[in-house]
This record gives sequence, C-alpha cells and structure tokens, in this order.
Amino acid sequence: MFLISKEEVLKLFKEIPFLNGGLFDCLDKEDENGKVIYVDGFTRNQNKRAIIPDYMFFKEEIKKNEEVVRSL
Repeated sequence: MFLISKEEVLKLFKEIPFLNGGLFDCLDKEDENGKVIYVDGFTRNQNKRAIIPDYMFFKEEIKKNEEVVRSL
C-alpha cells in the first residue's frame, strides 16, 4: 500500500491527532518531568474538562459575542 515500511508509516502518522477517528479521545500526555500536558478539553481529569454552558448553543441571540468572551 505504501512505498515505505509499516514502521516508517506508523512513525510518520504517530503525531497526527484524529487521523483515524478519535476526535473525542483523551490526548493528555506527560512530559519528561511527569507534568501532564492537557491538549484539549477531552481529558479524563474532571477538574480540567472544558465546560460550555447550554445557553451558548440554545440562546436566541448573543450580542456581538460579548457573553461568549465573558464565559471563556
């Protein structure tokens, strides 16, 4: 399928998030010092999860994004 070995293909694709699905997978990683790097809001750590209030999706009108900015 590829002109390079399977190992080389896996190495190339390793760092590409969402390449084969997994959009909502937890992408948390630890660095070399053991500190957890939170890439997005889809973490297993409940204290670090993104919270987007329902009103941002269901409110009829938001004036000039003021409430969106305030919420962030």
